[in-house]
Amino acid sequence: MATEVYTDVYPQWLNEQRAKRRRVAQFRIAYDTSKVAGYSLINPLTGTNFAYKMRVDSLDLKEWGEKDTHLKNAFLTASLYTALGLFNAGLISKPVWWYPLVLMLVGVAGTELWAYKDERGFLQFKTVGEYQQGVANDYNSSIPFKNMVDEAYGGDIEYYATKTWFMSTQDKISRFQGSSLLFNVTAGFALHRSWGSGMKGRTFWHNVAAGAAFGPVLISDAVGLYYSYGPDGKMGGAQTSHWSHLVGLVVGLATSMFLK
Repeated sequence: MATEVYTDVYPQWLNEQRAKRRRVAQFRIAYDTSKVAGYSLINPLTGTNFAYKMRVDSLDLKEWGEKDTHLKNAFLTASLYTALGLFNAGLISKPVWWYPLVLMLVGVAGTELWAYKDERGFLQFKTVGEYQQGVANDYNSSIPFKNMVDEAYGGDIEYYATKTWFMSTQDKISRFQGSSLLFNVTAGFALHRSWGSGMKGRTFWHNVAAGAAFGPVLISDAVGLYYSYGPDGKMGGAQTSHWSHLVGLVVGLATSMFLK
C-alpha cells in the first residue's frame, strides 16, 4: 500500500524567516524550506519507488500542497492505467490470471532494470562536484532537461545538482521512479491485440477494453513529448522518461507476440 511521505516539516514562522535570507548557491538542508511530497510504494528488495515523490519547496504551503497533490494524482492515474491494461489482458486470457500475471512480472522487471541502469549512471559520480559537471553537460545538450531546470529551478544548475544529490544520497529517493514503464507494457500488449490476427475472436466490448487500455496511455505519452520538446517546457513533461515509455510499449508488443 502506498504511504504518504512528509519530512522536514517546519513551522510557518520559521519558513517566513528563511524567506528573508539570501539563498545560498548550494542546497543546504539546514537553510532550505523544502519537504518531501508524494507517495512511497517501495520495493523492499531494491528500494525502487513505484509511486512518485520528491523534495518540494514548502515556504508557500498552498503551492506545496498543490505539488503534493499533483504527485499523488500521478500515482493514482498510473494505477488506473495499469488496472485498465491488466483488466483488458484478463478478458482474453485463459486462465483469466495468466496474461495479467505475465504483464505484471515483465513490467516490474523492466522498471527495476531501468532503475538499476539509471542508478549505475548516477554512481559514476564520486563527488557532488563531478555530478554538477554532468548536470551542466546535460543542461547544454538536452532540450527537455533544460526546460525542466529552467522552469522548476530558474535555470540554477548548481542548486539543482546539489539538491538532487541530497535527495538521492540522503532522502534515498529513487532517481527513476513510478510505474509508467509498467503501464506502457500493458498498453503495448493491448495495442498489439487490437489489430490483425490479434482481433480474432474478440468482441466489440473486448475492443472497447483494449482502447481504454492503450488510448489514454498513448495520449499521455504524446502530451509529455509536446511539453518536453515544445517552446514552453513544462516540469511534468520534462521530467518524463520518454525512452522508458517507448521501451515499455515495445516490450508490451513483444510480450503479446510471444504469448500467442
